[in-house]
Amino acid sequence: MTPVTSPTHSPSTPGTSPRIPQRKNCCASTYNNLRDTMRRQHQRLKESQKEGFEETHKLIKQQNTANNEAQAETNQKLEQIEKKVDDLLNRITSIEQQQTAINMTLAENQNGFANLNSAIASVTELSKTMSTTNFQMNHHLNAMTQQRDQFGKQMEVFFNRSTSQTPAAIPPLLQIMPFCKFCRVNGHRSEDCRTYGSFSRRVKRAQELGICEKCAETSDGPGTTAHTKCPASRVQCDNCKEDREEGPLRNHDKIFCPMIEEKVPKRSREMGGLPGAKRGRGGSRAVN
Repeated sequence: MTPVTSPTHSPSTPGTSPRIPQRKNCCASTYNNLRDTMRRQHQRLKESQKEGFEETHKLIKQQNTANNEAQAETNQKLEQIEKKVDDLLNRITSIEQQQTAINMTLAENQNGFANLNSAIASVTELSKTMSTTNFQMNHHLNAMTQQRDQFGKQMEVFFNRSTSQTPAAIPPLLQIMPFCKFCRVNGHRSEDCRTYGSFSRRVKRAQELGICEKCAETSDGPGTTAHTKCPASRVQCDNCKEDREEGPLRNHDKIFCPMIEEKVPKRSREMGGLPGAKRGRGGSRAVN
């Protein structure tokens, strides 16, 4: 570079200012103004940067706070969702268990229905069998009823017979069976009756039925043992002949003997009620 030489200065005249010094002052002033302006701009720029930094820091802090709050809220919601999911899973597990129990119950009910159907079939079969049995029983019952009615008629003929009736009026079956005057049934003899085994009971029963104590036939009427035209008015009992002499004390039939015992003789148990039992006196009449 070519060195710049300073111009030659002429002596200044009074009343005038030199040109070069004025130029120097102008540049310096401009430089100072420019420097001050730049300083001020730099200062404003620094202040703006500082304010920007502070504002940015503040925004970042607010953003971080908002992010943290949002994260906390999100975590809380996630926990609630997880809790709801757990409850839902527990409910699903409970529902599955209930479904399993229902399936088992249904299976048991099906088995029970099968058993019930089998029982119903058995009951139906049993009902059919019972119907058949009832029909057979009714048939036998009707037959037995007819036999009973027929036997009742024969018994009625036998009960209502009088002394004037001949043996031919008595049914053949009843002619060979012993008849009890106290019980009014066939099957055992009057002297072997266990229902009226004592003397007092026999006398009381004879009074009720109107039976004579001497001939053991119908007396003058119910309530008395007196018989006006008794054919055996002088009868003497054979049971008490060893203890009593002949007389009024022995004037009774043997079935009214005061010496009888409550205990039924052994031969009554052996022979009583049998069709082939030995008949006493009286021929074809029922044995006393």
